Amino acid sequence: MAATLESISIGSLISVVAGISLCLNLFVFIVILKGGFLQSTHNGIYIFALANIGGNAFQMAISTFYLGACSIIQDFIVPGGLYGFWPKFISFLFGSQWYQECLIQAIIALD
Repeated sequence: MAATLESISIGSLISVVAGISLCLNLFVFIVILKGGFLQSTHNGIYIFALANIGGNAFQMAISTFYLGACSIIQDFIVPGGLYGFWPKFISFLFGSQWYQECLIQAIIALD
């Protein structure tokens, strides 16, 4: 399918918004690492927050570099099409990260 004005604008919007979110997540990730929040004197919740932010950054990287590009060109950017290994693997990574994030949020809520 050929790229249209709608697919270019929506795909670009997905890439830009996800890219900004990726940058913000990486910034907070670095602050937590460099700021010494993972030391034993601080609350242990920062470990879960770091894992959650890392997972969010991973999902935003997939959204920035894969979903945005797929939306623009209206096709898969990896070989194999709908039933190929790579699209299924990327979907698995995205979905499993979402479940991991839900589990971490439940753990954080219990803390």
